[in-house]
Amino acid sequence: MLIIVSNFVDLPYLFGNWELKAKSILSFSLIDNYYPPGAAIALIPFLWAGPEYSIGVFFYYFLSCYVYGRICEIIKNSNYKTLALLALPLNPYLSWLCLTSADQVVELFFLMLFSYALIKRNVKLFLLFGWLLCLTRPAYWVAFLLISIVYPYKGEKVRQILQLRRLSGSALLIVTMLGNLSVFGSPNLSSSSGLTFHYSHNKYHYLSLPLFDMDVFLDNQMDPKKVGQQSSYFSYIKDEHFRAGLNSIRENPKEFILATGQKFNSYFFSIQKVPNLPGDYRISSDAKNIIIGEERKTWPLVLGNTAYEIYRMIWLLFFIVACAYLISSKKILSFPNKPELYLLVPYLAGVIPALLFYVETRQKICSELIVVPLVLKILNESKNKS
Repeated sequence: MLIIVSNFVDLPYLFGNWELKAKSILSFSLIDNYYPPGAAIALIPFLWAGPEYSIGVFFYYFLSCYVYGRICEIIKNSNYKTLALLALPLNPYLSWLCLTSADQVVELFFLMLFSYALIKRNVKLFLLFGWLLCLTRPAYWVAFLLISIVYPYKGEKVRQILQLRRLSGSALLIVTMLGNLSVFGSPNLSSSSGLTFHYSHNKYHYLSLPLFDMDVFLDNQMDPKKVGQQSSYFSYIKDEHFRAGLNSIRENPKEFILATGQKFNSYFFSIQKVPNLPGDYRISSDAKNIIIGEERKTWPLVLGNTAYEIYRMIWLLFFIVACAYLISSKKILSFPNKPELYLLVPYLAGVIPALLFYVETRQKICSELIVVPLVLKILNESKNKS
């Protein structure tokens, strides 16, 4: 699927955007913490393959496919296993994002390794790849910390050792924050978080997502000095964008509630990709008009979006049925002792950073995929017992 989709891509490969950061890691002179270093670390073995670094994208994608196949072995029924295996190649939007998003294929790779270590109860690999996953996309810290605390570690007889392992995720978070404080002067996991928070709590955010690309749509409304200009609230916060976001929430409660409802709906229930439309749409500086730029309504994009919509609709129906069976059969009570059930956690816990910041399909498309083998395993069990 990745090879097929690559023939229709109308955007450049962005994996190479990490080149400067990857080189700064090798020279032990990190340039910034605007984005965490996970994807840049993954680029290091392919610095010889620039400027597009397409070989790195294909390498990580194909390895992800292999590991995903190993995860699907939790399904014993061959028909259900085949259906689970098809979920990866039949998701054209994921393939598109792996090519055109700078860190998507790396997130997919680390999430697959993290999930495989999880179901195999390999604690060292679970911690390693979980940490690298969080260093690629910080939203996974919520799921990583939750799992590390409640995970059913095997072979533990000494209570003290067990408690130490339950604190391992928290320890890695503290180490990461202390490292950032030492190198960059701030414990912030990503220095872009303040700007992202301002975008996601901008007064007009409810008009942007899920329809339009938030970054483009709100570009003319992002001056932090205009938000709460006469307000003394949150003056103790140094990050002006984070302060502007908090002031926007305080001053625009109706818009905040509308935007939060849209985020929740987009994360769990929308079958369309978010943002729904490709192209350039902006709200004017006076917030009275929406400016339509290049719309990029090509047939490959329209058909690709339609294919993802069908995929997501089937995924959602299966997911709801599987959850209903888990709850009605009381199998949810066995959660602590079933390592494969923890495949649900990255997706479910992802709603927390989504509500705090924003929802786009690229933020959850990988965690949706990793739920598929579990859902089909549950549906196979429900078929056998009903």
